[in-house]
Amino acid sequence: MTESRLRIARLFGIPISIDASWLLIFALVTFSLATSYFPARYPHWSPPAYWAVGLATSLLFFLSVLLHELAHSLMTQALGQRVRGITLFIFGGVAELEEEPRRALDEFLIAAVGPATSLALGASFFFLGWLAPTVHVQAAGRYLGFVNVLLALFNLIPGFPLDGGRIFRSLVWAVTGSFTRASRIASGVGEAVAWVFILFGALLALRGLVFNGLWLAFIGWFLLNAARTSYRQVVLEEALKNVYVQDFMRRQVPLTSPEETLAGLAERILREGERAYLVAADGRVLGIVTLKDVRKVPPEAHPLTPVVQIMTPAARLRTVSPSATLWDAFRLMTEEDIHQIPVVDELHRLQGLVRRNDILRYMQMRSELGQL
Repeated sequence: MTESRLRIARLFGIPISIDASWLLIFALVTFSLATSYFPARYPHWSPPAYWAVGLATSLLFFLSVLLHELAHSLMTQALGQRVRGITLFIFGGVAELEEEPRRALDEFLIAAVGPATSLALGASFFFLGWLAPTVHVQAAGRYLGFVNVLLALFNLIPGFPLDGGRIFRSLVWAVTGSFTRASRIASGVGEAVAWVFILFGALLALRGLVFNGLWLAFIGWFLLNAARTSYRQVVLEEALKNVYVQDFMRRQVPLTSPEETLAGLAERILREGERAYLVAADGRVLGIVTLKDVRKVPPEAHPLTPVVQIMTPAARLRTVSPSATLWDAFRLMTEEDIHQIPVVDELHRLQGLVRRNDILRYMQMRSELGQL
């Protein structure tokens, strides 16, 4: 969990978090409902009623978004894949999958279940708005019915990585038999859709609808970056899945002893250019110490501080096996926000070290050689 996220629940084994940006959009939606939407349609309500119904409606709307993402996640689990978590943020929500779907049919099912859930919720809320005994519940039900249907239709736009874009990718994948090619085509279509949003938003802003226009352009900008990032992720994953850690790792690992002072280690860092050293004694790995760890200690304390006092102990180290793929190592480094991972065999013996910078340099060289 990053610093901008707050874990709020765990459902079906899936961590649920809210991003700091969600608080802003939640406040804006509640304010808009309480001061504009409901007063314009129900002028005889009291001010407390506007705010109570507005707050309840806003909460139910974001619960609907959560159920939409939960549907994606549960379908993913049903197909035998893992879900890292669900995060609600300014643009709604996102289900973070551990890996890309394995088949075109899996991609289709995972993508389609989200809009289907929103349509079902929309129908249920419309039904509630029709049968509810009080005008306040009727009003909330009608609004929630409308926005859930709108959410489903918006997500069906064939702009990758929206659900519609993923459905489109699954169909191209099924026809071409190539996941990478399907991703490239879907990403291109997604970028085109994003530019339509941006240009239409700019047009609205020029015609005086500044807020609506800027918001639409902002959504387009988000989709443009998401399409490009998603495709780069696919290219990266496909390239690194075919390389094994044992063929890539650095076998000459920078080592230090637990007794070495930070002053001595700092001199070695400057001389050798290494950013991380494994701490070892009697052939055993005791932990790891990084440049980041050293920087946390005031320079005047370096001569008196041994490495063992600031190292990350072996019990807390994340490791990979030599038979793991480079993608497994890179994904672990990204998730844990670390820059290197020790490689150990089944007997927990040190075999080498994999560094994020080495992986990025490898991908850059492949790109320059025209292999990506």
